[in-house]
This record gives sequence, structure tokens and C-alpha cells, in this order.
Amino acid sequence: MYVDEQLYRSLAIRIPSLEEQEMREVLSCITFSVPSRSQSDFSSDAIALYSSHGDSNFITPVKERREYKESPLKPGGDELQVTPGGYAEYRNLVVQKRLFDDVKQQMDFLCQAFHDIVPDHLLNCFSHGDLQSLMFGVHEVQIESMMKHVEYGESIAETSQIVQWFWTYVSSLSNQRRLELLQWITGITCLPIGGFSRLGRRIKLVQDVAGPDRLPTVSTCTFTLHLPKYRSFSQLKEKFDLATSDYVFGIV
Repeated sequence: MYVDEQLYRSLAIRIPSLEEQEMREVLSCITFSVPSRSQSDFSSDAIALYSSHGDSNFITPVKERREYKESPLKPGGDELQVTPGGYAEYRNLVVQKRLFDDVKQQMDFLCQAFHDIVPDHLLNCFSHGDLQSLMFGVHEVQIESMMKHVEYGESIAETSQIVQWFWTYVSSLSNQRRLELLQWITGITCLPIGGFSRLGRRIKLVQDVAGPDRLPTVSTCTFTLHLPKYRSFSQLKEKFDLATSDYVFGIV
């Protein structure tokens, strides 16, 4: 949402029920189109920035054919002055207009197109969390599940030292770093519903014939990780950290 930070703070500080912590939480979710200014720069009549009158009324600017015109926020709003007791109502009316009324036509078209693909009665079967998972996937990599859905090449054994070091390394990673490792190996940013069993293919570990001074490499098309035979766990960790840092892709 793009708004004037000075205007927002001018409205917010006039509402006694809005605590500073609440204001900070709201501000952290907003991108401001007007650069932030210090608290000392906030004018007591900043609301008048959105009005051509000397006092602030229940109006807001509306752009029509490259020109801004005043639009009442409520019947007779252009004649109603915003008093200290009416700031909360003014703020709510501005939010209602900017975030809902002004984009109602666009949202109606978007909803219609969405329901053309997914009928409304089917949506009732899902919670918002289910829909989020279906659309954006699962953002949690469980080490036990990953181990069950990995296969090994002929030249490398599941019980070999290098494989044990690899799983020790994966276990030491945070969930975010595991997601980054998953993307590095497979090219996908998250798991589908059902986890590794629904990927369509297994991640494959194979022994790389290159020497221990080489970085590990991957073939994302086949989910294959080529693992050099490192001499120690610390060497393996160093090479993997370097290979996967900052999403470095290419020929090494």
C-alpha cells in the first residue's frame, strides 16, 4: 500500500487509542510513496494536505484524467469538518475508499476469473491455510523425510562416511538454509503438499570423480547431487557453504 507517511502519522497520533507499538507494527507493513520525515517535521494540520480548504473536511483526492479532484468520503463530507473526535472515522473512511472502493471493479474481475478456474463451492472445502499451502507449497524441510526419499548411485553407499557427513551437515542447517539447499539441488523453492513423496522424482546422491578440492555440483533437471570424496566433515561443510551461499549457480 502506498501512502504518505506524514499523513498517516498525523492521523495516527491524534487517535488516543492507537499505541506507539501498534503504530510501529502498522508502519512496518506499509510502503510509503512520500519519504519519511522526522517527528519534528510533522505538521499539526497535515491532514489539510489532502484538502484545498483551510480546515480538514471528510474528503479525499481522486485522480480523473490526470487531474486530482476532491471526493466526499461520506454524504456532505465536503462540508463536514474533521474534529478530534472524528479522526478515527476519517481514517477508516480513507482506508475503505483507497483499499476497497477504488479497486472494487478490478477486484470483481479478479474474483470472477478466479472462480472461473476454482468454483466457489470447492473453496468451502479449504481453510485459508490449506489454500496458502496449495498455492505456495510447504516451507518446511524435515530431515527424516528427506533421508527417506533420497537414492544413492552405484559408486556411493548409504553407510559411507561421506554420506554420514552430508546428513550431519543437513541436520545442522536451519530450515531456511535447508530450503536454500533444496532449491540449489532441485531448482524448486518449496515442497508440494505431501512433501518429498510428491516431488515426482527422488533426490539422487552420486560420487563425484573430481578430487576433494572441488565444490559439490548438481544437475537440477535430474535432482542429482554430485558429491566429491572430502577428507573431513569440516572440509565438506566449507565446500557446501561456499557452493550454496548467495544462490551461486553456474559452472564451477
